Amino acid sequence: MEKGLYHNLGKVYNLIDKNKALLYLNKVEALTTNDEEIVKDKYNIYLGFKNFQAAIDEARKIYDQDYTDLLIIKALRESGEQVSDILKKYNFNDRFSFKKLADNFEKTYNIMKY
Repeated sequence: MEKGLYHNLGKVYNLIDKNKALLYLNKVEALTTNDEEIVKDKYNIYLGFKNFQAAIDEARKIYDQDYTDLLIIKALRESGEQVSDILKKYNFNDRFSFKKLADNFEKTYNIMKY
């Protein structure tokens, strides 16, 4: 999964502010690895999130909500979780129908990959 996130960073730079992109990558990496200390040591940034939902809520304040959610779902998917499990586990079901998710996920994935 790490390889996928780092390969995507260049595309994130083109879409949002570079510093925000780094912070966002750090948040997603910490969430998907459940190891904030690794991220803190690597980038000298303290994230301070106690759980996944708190980080999602914070990210939604900074970025477009759909874009944020799709990137988080994409990162989790690359970590090996099934999309249906992600939607259920993190309460995305109320926002995304499977058709809408599939359409947006593919669009986002194509934008983000090299």
